[in-house]
Amino acid sequence: TNSGTITSNAGNIKGTVTNNNTLNLSGGTLSKAVSGSGTTNITGAVTSNSAISQAINVVAAGDLTINANNIGGAVTNAGDLILTGGTLTKGVTGAGTTSITGAVTANSAISQTISISSSGDLTANAGNIGGAVTNAGDLILTGGTLSKAVSGAGLTTITGNTTNSAGINQGVKVNSGITLTNNAALGSASGSVTNAGTINSSADNIKGTVSNTGRLNISG
Repeated sequence: TNSGTITSNAGNIKGTVTNNNTLNLSGGTLSKAVSGSGTTNITGAVTSNSAISQAINVVAAGDLTINANNIGGAVTNAGDLILTGGTLTKGVTGAGTTSITGAVTANSAISQTISISSSGDLTANAGNIGGAVTNAGDLILTGGTLSKAVSGAGLTTITGNTTNSAGINQGVKVNSGITLTNNAALGSASGSVTNAGTINSSADNIKGTVSNTGRLNISG
């Protein structure tokens, strides 16, 4: 139990930690759970294989590699938060980047730049996308309004009724029975639009070739 300040390589922590003040992790791999009312600060390259059930602060020089299931507190990230899989239930804020390298579901907002690798996929309500997205994998939008732009060589799949207000500048797939209200760029020169549902859009906002087996309603 810690009521002061502990600074350690994560690999040197051999027992569970109840941290009610400050735990500074300078690097290494965390294999023991952290709980308590305090804050865990990530100041170097840390991999967590156990739950951190308190506020997490990743400094600009830090990066935290973790399954989203192991994030048990709100994250302030000025460095790199690398999510390898799981379901995110706590909000992420800060000037850093959240990197998606596996299959991640975000049930809370990621209010910073998001990078999805070619091996990654992110499933989220569009309203939980709080930063520009560079997507080389799969972005799966379950509904809501997209207010941040999406770019990259990947694919955005629409699985719930969604409004695009920021631009999806890559390949787009709209599933059967789903309506996409399109108020910004859709597709790109190298990213085609495959529609099995309904797309409502102005002609000017269609930036990629369209393969349409559903309904494409063009205005203006």
